[in-house]
Amino acid sequence: MTHENELIELLDKETAGQGNGADIEAGEVFRSEAWGQPHAVLPLMLGKGVDGHAVILDLAKAPHLLIAGSAGSGKSVFLDSCLGSLMFKHTPEEVKLILADSKTGEFSKYESLPYLHFPIIKSSKDTLKALQWLMEEMVRRYRLLANACVRNIKELNEQHPGSLPYIIMVIDDLADFMLESRRQMEHLLSRLCALSRAVGIHLIIATQRPDSKVLTDVIKDNFPTRIAFRMASGDDSRRLVDSEDATDLLGHGDMLLQKSCEKTLARIQGIYVKPEESARIVERLQTMYKDMKPIELATLPDLADARPDMALRDRLVEIISDTLGETLDNADDNLGDIAENVADAILEHLDELQEIQG
Repeated sequence: MTHENELIELLDKETAGQGNGADIEAGEVFRSEAWGQPHAVLPLMLGKGVDGHAVILDLAKAPHLLIAGSAGSGKSVFLDSCLGSLMFKHTPEEVKLILADSKTGEFSKYESLPYLHFPIIKSSKDTLKALQWLMEEMVRRYRLLANACVRNIKELNEQHPGSLPYIIMVIDDLADFMLESRRQMEHLLSRLCALSRAVGIHLIIATQRPDSKVLTDVIKDNFPTRIAFRMASGDDSRRLVDSEDATDLLGHGDMLLQKSCEKTLARIQGIYVKPEESARIVERLQTMYKDMKPIELATLPDLADARPDMALRDRLVEIISDTLGETLDNADDNLGDIAENVADAILEHLDELQEIQG
């Protein structure tokens, strides 16, 4: 029995929905003919379209995915199905995962997963370290491609099987990380999105707060493939998919898919991966790949240590940008008032800035 078939056998065979009437059981779609076709490099099973057919997204072509929706809309279950899709099709030697979870604990069930490159990340500081590591890994991989005279990771692995695994970083919830380190997060995410596809590095980002402080224009522009679950407001929906339609979704995995190459939104009902199914899969993977362990983040240099002035400069830019944004809302403010407001803001954060500088 192959790696994929052995894991799919751990999914329940019954197809009747449980928990919510609209649920589509994972076992039904992962045993379908559509999933069995060699259709994608990094296939993600999204669910079923309105025509009843399975919808599969190739993350390698996406090449990154931005997800948003209110609490209870189905984001967490969807992320489980994405991770399951990657694990079914690829072994831990072929795909590595970096999971960052700010505070919800949604990824705690994957702590012993052999696919993890690092242990589950739970802080902004460690998330920045992981993103900085990805930047350095991206540069290293481009050197490997150049030395092998190939254009991308697929060609390299065809010439030299097993040379490089794909790396997928999943961040949930982006809002918490952006509130703490907005400028650095925006810089690292935009650089990775722009350059990492050819070397097999991909990002999946989720948030409950798709407002302008979280989904900045820079981040939006770098994530042309997006999925909207039910939104609390029309403003949130428009911010993500340029339409208010996400406010009309039913929840429980009902979603809209926006692809960069398509003008219309596709409506999809997501699949339901039961907690006991996830537990069985992780347990089996532990047994199959028991010698594979993640690398400790502590072995990586801190972002501020690697570039001493970066953290201080970026925090100053954040403070000044926020202060100018608030000040310029008042058209009567003159240049002297603006300068005073910026100075006061810097003094207010002086202790924090001195701590960053060390």
